Amino acid sequence: MGYYARIENDRVTQIIVSDGAPEDGDEWLETTRDTSFRGNFGNMGSVYDRDKDVFYPEQPYPSWVLDESIYAWKPPIGWPDPETNRNVVWDEDTTAWVEVTE
Repeated sequence: MGYYARIENDRVTQIIVSDGAPEDGDEWLETTRDTSFRGNFGNMGSVYDRDKDVFYPEQPYPSWVLDESIYAWKPPIGWPDPETNRNVVWDEDTTAWVEVTE
């Protein structure tokens, strides 16, 4: 048994577990939880990059950049230190991490 992702307009629209890809005329690609190939698991809504034959999540913010060594999005400035900045969120307007106040 394996996981298969239905691809429509370069997006994952369905995931199934099957002995093989369905032969229903749709495009189905195998995906793995251990990311041994195709970059990441092809989650619902993931992007499928045909040129690189990889899955990766949708871009969370316009300023974030795809790190093609791990196929994950990264902010234009470093991640905050989780020990000292536990209540922060990304603010796209300022392209900075901002503290969440209650």
